[in-house]
Amino acid sequence: MKKIFSYILVFAVLCVAIDTMIDFSLGQQIKNQSPYELAFASTGANLLESRMDCWAKINSNPNEEAMEEILCEILTCLELPINRSRFLQEKDNEQTIISYEIDDLSQWHHLQVRYHNENGETHFLMSSVSSQDDLKQRRFEKILQKEMELTTYYRYTGMIKERSTPEGRNKLIDLIFKSLIAEKVDHYQDLFLTAGTGYSKDLEVYGQVLNIAGKKVNVQVGIKCADSDENTRIYLGFPLLLNDY
Repeated sequence: MKKIFSYILVFAVLCVAIDTMIDFSLGQQIKNQSPYELAFASTGANLLESRMDCWAKINSNPNEEAMEEILCEILTCLELPINRSRFLQEKDNEQTIISYEIDDLSQWHHLQVRYHNENGETHFLMSSVSSQDDLKQRRFEKILQKEMELTTYYRYTGMIKERSTPEGRNKLIDLIFKSLIAEKVDHYQDLFLTAGTGYSKDLEVYGQVLNIAGKKVNVQVGIKCADSDENTRIYLGFPLLLNDY
């Protein structure tokens, strides 16, 4: 009987050791590889789109010429082409906006400088969408962080070429959280959508950590498959999913 208990104890210790090694291995992978790549690889999803949305308060004079110069300076820092003839100006009683779009085969960027009449504040906003990876977006983020106090959100859209059931979507979300070593914080499910938020210490170096209802959150997952869909879409947000999905 003692031998049996000894074997059980050894087995339990080995299980804990293996789990620790797996967590450490996944943590190293997160540091060396984009989390969305790990998450999509764990589910067999293909990346359709990576999106970066960022914004910051900046110091600027509330006139169109100064706002255009700020926009040109940012474009120069990001090594993006400048075409002043394509600057779009919008103005009403509440705000003045100077915006600019750049579109090519795989990348789309929208930049905007916005002045608010009521509070006298000027903000810079940028959205960048790529049908490939997020390498250029990550480079943009690092450059902008040197110039301003930036808030950045990322959203990744992937697709699995098969339908999924509510039960299957629950399993997929659990698999994604496991691949990111993330603890599930919240969960939502209806007929076509399963979503959840989570927190992972290993993801803190990757993006912002939010405090929601007293709990840390830095990742959100949404998995969607309607009656008419032949495929399943996966949405991965750091720290949250900003846009409709």
